[in-house]
Amino acid sequence: DIRVKHERSLEGLKKVLPKYEHSYAAVVLDIKCLTEDSQEIEDPAFITSAISFLDGDVKGFPRFILTGDDKEFETLGRYYKGEKLFLKTPQDIDKLFIELKLCIDNSEILQIKRKHNKVFELFEKGYFDDEAEKTLLNLIQNQHVTDTEKFGGVLRDARALLEKIYKAISAKNNTVIPVSFIQDN
Repeated sequence: DIRVKHERSLEGLKKVLPKYEHSYAAVVLDIKCLTEDSQEIEDPAFITSAISFLDGDVKGFPRFILTGDDKEFETLGRYYKGEKLFLKTPQDIDKLFIELKLCIDNSEILQIKRKHNKVFELFEKGYFDDEAEKTLLNLIQNQHVTDTEKFGGVLRDARALLEKIYKAISAKNNTVIPVSFIQDN
């Protein structure tokens, strides 16, 4: 029950992961890959660039490196001791799936989505956009905030989500909420 999103390059990863980080539990990288979608040949500098991007833009996001190249596997292991490396062997792929399952089971965001699965089905069905999903996740994560300085942010998020709900209802059935009741601001 693992959903996978594939990108063919670092360029694709940069487009997808920051925007949809709330939908994923981990990223699996190959040592050799394209840096741009338009490339034909894999770039050996890919893994260094990918790790640098993840460290800078998606800090702490779980990542794994999978390769079929024994030589590159050994070389990378020497230079990136903190990385979780796997060879494309049946044993290592089994180990990788165990690690991925742990990430999925322990992801705070995915735990929230599982706990409130009926609500998050609305996002999967396309009734609301990813920004609304992020807002709802933020509200759930901050539902027990006691710091009064953070109340404003929570209330702004609640209002923004409520407005999106009204707009969605109006778009689906404008006899319930007439379009004339919806204003741009």
